Amino acid sequence: MIFISYAKEDHAYACELYLALEVAELDPWMDKPPTPYDGRGLQIGQRWSSVLNQKIRDADYVALLLSPRSVRKRGYVQVEFRTALQLMNEMPDNEVFVLPIVSEKCEVPSLRVGQIDLQDLQWEEVKPSEIAAFADRLTAIIKGHRP
Repeated sequence: MIFISYAKEDHAYACELYLALEVAELDPWMDKPPTPYDGRGLQIGQRWSSVLNQKIRDADYVALLLSPRSVRKRGYVQVEFRTALQLMNEMPDNEVFVLPIVSEKCEVPSLRVGQIDLQDLQWEEVKPSEIAAFADRLTAIIKGHRP
């Protein structure tokens, strides 16, 4: 499962990414997915912070959507970014877990958690028109890493 972490102001982009990952059969998850997948996200009455925390921990990968809004925003998106980096600290150095995706040009921040700094990870700039092609490339990468 690929957990999509995004600022709420980037919801439209996150939805486009979700749809492309769904078509690529990469099992995306986000709190408020687009129709007709809205039943797969958070449900009424759920404790959203507990669900998000568990979904990040259960994920095979976490896509961090980096935009001018998400990198400057205060709030839960920063908690998700830090949680993903913390989990990556517990993995072997050659394992890919965090997928930094730059949706719009922005300064990738220095965000250090343990031994890992977000700036040290290879990120990819993916314009909205390139999301489908990115999902295809990601499929090839992920399937290449699975036994």
